[in-house]
Amino acid sequence: MTSSPSRARGARVALSGLVLASTVFGTVLVPATANAATDPAPTTPAATAPPTSDVDAVGIPAPIVGTSASDLAVAPLGIAEDAQWEDGTRYARSDLRQAGRWIKKGQQIAVTVPEGMGGVFVGVGQYGNHIGINQCKNVGVAQFAARGGVTTEITAPHDGLVSVFDTSDTDTGIVHIAGGYPVPTFVKGQTDRAKFDRQLREWTASPFFLLIGERVQADVRRHSDEPKDDQNEELVHGDDLDARLAAWDDVVETNAKFWGGQGKHRVHIATPSYDVSGSSEYADAHNGFVSFPTDFADPHNLLTGDRTQAGEGHFRHAIGQVYQQRSTRWKNGFGQADDYASADLASLVIEERVNGRNWLDGWTDKVREFRAKPIEQRDFWANQLNATTRSLMFDQLRRAYGNDVVARTTARANEDGDRTYRRAFIRAAAQVTKQDLTRFFAEWGISVEDDVRAEMATYPEPKTPIWDDFDALD
Repeated sequence: MTSSPSRARGARVALSGLVLASTVFGTVLVPATANAATDPAPTTPAATAPPTSDVDAVGIPAPIVGTSASDLAVAPLGIAEDAQWEDGTRYARSDLRQAGRWIKKGQQIAVTVPEGMGGVFVGVGQYGNHIGINQCKNVGVAQFAARGGVTTEITAPHDGLVSVFDTSDTDTGIVHIAGGYPVPTFVKGQTDRAKFDRQLREWTASPFFLLIGERVQADVRRHSDEPKDDQNEELVHGDDLDARLAAWDDVVETNAKFWGGQGKHRVHIATPSYDVSGSSEYADAHNGFVSFPTDFADPHNLLTGDRTQAGEGHFRHAIGQVYQQRSTRWKNGFGQADDYASADLASLVIEERVNGRNWLDGWTDKVREFRAKPIEQRDFWANQLNATTRSLMFDQLRRAYGNDVVARTTARANEDGDRTYRRAFIRAAAQVTKQDLTRFFAEWGISVEDDVRAEMATYPEPKTPIWDDFDALD
């Protein structure tokens, strides 16, 4: 654990007549029912008993979606923010489990939770600003408590996708959701492509379709009422969705292994019309989701890219931001946490395995130019280096000591409790490799405090000049 300020881990609030509404601006309390004076009359579904058989699932359970109802098996994963806290990742993954239903403001759904299950919340909404939905407002996901052993009727406060949040680390069971409209849903390894295409043709009320893998899930914007409709449905026409989801899962799994992430919560992908933060980035990571703005076009190769760095780079970078460890986000020359030098390290592992290349080897001349200065005059944050060349410092450690060295080093650094992450990382790297890395960091213009230098001096120096490794595949 780190010395980060304490927080109330796993805290949930439930007040009579109020529910939690979770938005990017924070969590607020909202009425549990719609305003009868201003909202359209709700349609009340007939509640039916949940099935007793298990739901077939790949990894984390996925919904079985029918015309009038969905069944969703709940897996005991605990709270995503607790996993973030334990793993030390930059962002939390998602507690949200897609239910495969769409509901309009004022309509009702009936949610049946098995007896004995606690901590179940039902979500209504989606992340980001979507043209043609909720007046393009970012309504977030409102959460409603649903008690075990009873059927709870929920009135939608806005248009939104229906989801389930279960924060227990012991509960298992099937949540039954009746009402609303079905959402076309493709689950890796389960859904026949012809069946999914039929859903796209017949289930037209939902402006989204869902893609679900073992480690990743996506709410994909399908269409809008604007003249320039989003093209996502056209982009996936004829695509091998099993292969695409397998590639997404591979990126997430590789990052989890590289960074030492143990939590099994999925990474959630949103495809808003534009990003919730107003960012100009191709993709942005947030706590609980990753945003791929569509801009009425291909959302930056998300649905079309191949497994090259050019085709998959934005996706890899966004997932790298989620798993990136705090102890590799050092303060730069301006005293700000650097988010770029280490975000793509796991992507290098993927690139070597899938395409047999490492793009950092093409930056050798820039590094040699930097090294032309006397060693005592070098500065890691000097303009002669950029985010790409700085990444090579971390990658040279991986090349010398294996793909798991960063995970082992950051885990040790997180336990150290030193909030000067550079210092904690350097000390941990020496402890993990059992090598005196003073010369290595000096070659990169990275200062090492005297007490840390003394600690490292108890280990032998590397037998080869690992700071000169400019050929990752040799």
